[in-house]
Amino acid sequence: MAVFHVWNGSAPGTNSWPPEHEQPLLLAVRFGDGPFREPFTFTPEGERKRPEDICPD
Repeated sequence: MAVFHVWNGSAPGTNSWPPEHEQPLLLAVRFGDGPFREPFTFTPEGERKRPEDICPD
């Protein structure tokens, strides 16, 4: 199974409409076994938007 993580651009704690981006951005793909964070592959956009304090390498 593969899980695709997409995002439209609303900031945490806000309820903005329309979304910031017309099409959702692909931030990461998760596939394979292992602990939750290990099988993630981040896209370049996902790396830019990734909070370092939540998902450190």
